[in-house]
Amino acid sequence: MEQLDYEEQNKVSHYVWIKDFNTLMNTQSKNHNQKFFCKYCIQHFTEERIFKDHTDAPFVIYADFEAIVEPSNKAFENSSYQNHIACGYGYKLVCNYDDKYSKPAKVYREMVIIPEQKQEFKKSKVCHICKRKYSDSDYIFNKPVRDGCHALGLYRGSAHNNCNRLYRLTNKISVVFHNLRGYDSHFIMQEIGKIIRKNEEKN
Repeated sequence: MEQLDYEEQNKVSHYVWIKDFNTLMNTQSKNHNQKFFCKYCIQHFTEERIFKDHTDAPFVIYADFEAIVEPSNKAFENSSYQNHIACGYGYKLVCNYDDKYSKPAKVYREMVIIPEQKQEFKKSKVCHICKRKYSDSDYIFNKPVRDGCHALGLYRGSAHNNCNRLYRLTNKISVVFHNLRGYDSHFIMQEIGKIIRKNEEKN
């Protein structure tokens, strides 16, 4: 391993030259037998043949689970068990040959609902979205369902099935700027002015 320094435009940056990635990663393991590490997923292999089969794959899916830890009534040697309940997962498809075939990460979350909220749902008489009371026909054609936040996976309340399906998160993000009407706005306007001048010069 060798440290390289260089100076560019009065800025000094530092790089570390990794001569052997496998040797570097193997130092982090208690078992120092030879291993072959994938630079993309950091998974290791004991045989180079298996490693090459892994890296030659045109597509790779990276996935992960998330879990909620809940206390358990069971006890073992005066210590309480904990129940780990899967509440969501995500995955991303990556193409090793051409990134245009890679897909954005997808995340799925199970609804997080506590016992009190389950009882509240059973007793609910009003849709929390449209605020209308449930009618007799609703229980047949538009039955109440549990509505959950698609971003956090939290239970929000009882809702008509149709209201739940049509309820969407906004695709807009609010930006709140302190003192934009005053001093802070001149930074943005200066940059806008530079862009305008460049476009005028091109034309």
